[in-house]
Amino acid sequence: MAVRVSDTQLRSIIEREETGLRGWDGGPLAPRVYAMALDLRDTRAMLELFPNALRIVTEVMERGARTHRGEDWRALPAGFHLARARRHLDLLVAGDESEPHLAHAACRLLMELERDVFNPPHGEVRG
Repeated sequence: MAVRVSDTQLRSIIEREETGLRGWDGGPLAPRVYAMALDLRDTRAMLELFPNALRIVTEVMERGARTHRGEDWRALPAGFHLARARRHLDLLVAGDESEPHLAHAACRLLMELERDVFNPPHGEVRG
């Protein structure tokens, strides 16, 4: 289950930790909560570097989820998404404007990266 933390809650957790947790009984989990808050803050900062690109990739993924119901893109063989990304990039370079090829290529590259991280070859551990 994912825990959602608002920006206000995140700032509050960090501020409380940085002021010695005065007035906040976080109990034994306080250091872990603080570490999670810092990780969330850092992750959000990195994601904010590409807000438009990530929004577009998200839109493409949402459209794909509606049009390819029931398909598990994680189960596709290694290299499948790379081939599809290359096809989109080739079409982009050729001047085809039938769909947003750069966004589709980015999605396919992210899919391959995600699949590769969770299914590394030869038993490697990545991430």
